[in-house]
Amino acid sequence: MSGSSSICGERQGIVSIDACNATDALRVLERGFPNLDTAFWQKGLVRWNSLVDARKNDLYLDGHIFQIFGKDVGVLLTFKSDRIRSDGTRYQMINLSSWYIDVAYRWRAPMMLRSVVRDERSVFTDLTPSPEVDRINVAVGFRDWSDGMLIAAAVPWAAKRSPNEVRLVELDDPRARDLGAQEREMLARHRAVGCLAAILCQPHGVAALLFRLIRRRGIVFAQLLYAESRRMVIEHLPAVMRFLLARGVLLLSIDATRAQCPSGTFFRPGRRRFCKGPIDPDRLDYACSELVAFGI
Repeated sequence: MSGSSSICGERQGIVSIDACNATDALRVLERGFPNLDTAFWQKGLVRWNSLVDARKNDLYLDGHIFQIFGKDVGVLLTFKSDRIRSDGTRYQMINLSSWYIDVAYRWRAPMMLRSVVRDERSVFTDLTPSPEVDRINVAVGFRDWSDGMLIAAAVPWAAKRSPNEVRLVELDDPRARDLGAQEREMLARHRAVGCLAAILCQPHGVAALLFRLIRRRGIVFAQLLYAESRRMVIEHLPAVMRFLLARGVLLLSIDATRAQCPSGTFFRPGRRRFCKGPIDPDRLDYACSELVAFGI
């Protein structure tokens, strides 16, 4: 996507990042996030490329540069990945990341964002917005996906009963064949970069689950990254926790709202996650996002 216009006599444009200007985009990122060095950006982009199977030998960078009179004054990365709905229709998940605009031009931020998220067929997410960006997101049509996280301890939940027919298995289990080919491939690619992939098996079918593992002070946490239904995961917490506990995971976090937290879990208000577009609000889908690529 690219375009240009004139506001108050200043020529401005939003230019898609390509092989010719990728270095310029990285330069703006380094200016906007001075605490992060070149190695951080390159490591994250290499990881993202491995998740989406970029077919180019060169590092693939997707997003937009905001220009005023040809000067680069802003940048926004877009992590795009394909999805298939249960009815067979395809759509794109587009995770907005690493948005920066020079201070003098930040009043134009809503215009830039509105231009980038015009496609009504795609689903856009913003998983790490600042409080200032929260307000812009709402103004351009984003809605809250969650406003905090459910936290559950593995040991007490693993001790609870669950239906015998419900269990989690590894991706190598034969029942993984009941998933779609694209979903299996997505899980495999995430497992290759250190995520934990699982199959939730129920009498009426299977569902893919994806977790990010985080180690803090010697304790291993799991963050739910992908599930077709958060309600389903919460409903089967005993089975989920037995699977995690067997792999040394002591705590699980699920982005949610306070109303979704059952007795025996703790709700921690926190960073808001946003989405825009045709997606079931009960679905959780951070696959191929900045959370995996950059480990944010």
